[in-house]
Amino acid sequence: MFLTPSDFTKQTFTEFIGHKDEVNCVSYSPDFQFVVTGSDDHRVRVFNVKTKQCIIKLRGHNGAIKCVAVSQCSRYLASGSYDKSARIWKTASGECLHVLSGHHKSIESIAFSPGAVYVCTGSWDRTARLWCVQTGMVLQIFHGHGSLVQSMAFSYDSHMLASGSWDFTVRVWSLNHKHYKKIRANVNQCSSEKITSDRKDNTLTKTLHLHNISETEEDNSDHQNETTSDLKENHDDKENEIEYRSLIGHTGNVHSVTFSLIGMLASGSWDRTVRLWNPWKGICLRHLVGHIGWVQAVSFSPDSTFIASAADDDYVKIWDIVSGDCVKTLEGDTDMVQFCAFTPDGEVIASGAAVVQGKQLPKRKNEEEIKDAEDQLLAMLNCD
Repeated sequence: MFLTPSDFTKQTFTEFIGHKDEVNCVSYSPDFQFVVTGSDDHRVRVFNVKTKQCIIKLRGHNGAIKCVAVSQCSRYLASGSYDKSARIWKTASGECLHVLSGHHKSIESIAFSPGAVYVCTGSWDRTARLWCVQTGMVLQIFHGHGSLVQSMAFSYDSHMLASGSWDFTVRVWSLNHKHYKKIRANVNQCSSEKITSDRKDNTLTKTLHLHNISETEEDNSDHQNETTSDLKENHDDKENEIEYRSLIGHTGNVHSVTFSLIGMLASGSWDRTVRLWNPWKGICLRHLVGHIGWVQAVSFSPDSTFIASAADDDYVKIWDIVSGDCVKTLEGDTDMVQFCAFTPDGEVIASGAAVVQGKQLPKRKNEEEIKDAEDQLLAMLNCD
């Protein structure tokens, strides 16, 4: 239906036209069928990736759009703005479900939890806020960072939230309190549908969602029982007992954080490095050095054995997590690469303006090699 890895070349340049001012942020749907952009023109636009046509224009913000996100089932969009508010939108209709107000300064980062039970925002006011997607109510305010909160990410079981800040640190917050467990057990926004843009008129339609992402109290991670005991407790909030761990090591602003499927945490920094962490223990597992520009984005491969990093040195680097080696360096088509992502099949990386051919990327040779790499990564996470 849409472009396959064999259709892409390093020279492919897809231009989405429509904004009247600088574009600040971009987010792809998980299936790469549509892309969401936010601009200084106060608008959010949704484009069909194949046709390049704008299919939805979202109006309502009174300031520049600083961040956008798409839920994993594609049913919801979120936007954060210089106007100090965030908004949750229905993808299919463009309806604004909630206006999230409470931050005192510009919202710089926004992220959905895997099942779209939560959305989290990070702000220049040095706080992060956790919101309920269903009601639009704020559930928690996370204090402690010494500077703006630039990036947010949920673990795949929604039991942890990571925040990256210009104070050079990453904080990992536990969402294992009984209050959050009750919400996860009762609400699952993305259980049955996803959104696609496969109609000839470019409008969005609903189709059956094949993967039911359930955010319940059950946890398949070997580390579930470690989270509460290993994370420090912050008793500033006696009722909710917010537990967190500070990850210290970067010497520059932390601009991007992301979790792998097995629970490893990655952070990209303006100190030009990437760090891989055990989020439960606060241990730095890998320190990846090689970029000569600020690292703007990081993304794990679907099998969690590679990680991509994009920087304003115009390069995307592919790292083998097991060895810590850079196994591929890909050049972008712009002076600054601000976005990178693996497609679901793990073959293609989108790096801002450029889309890089999948056959250029390293891959494990067979299932046995993948299993061996995964075992080594789990051993790294379990190491004291």
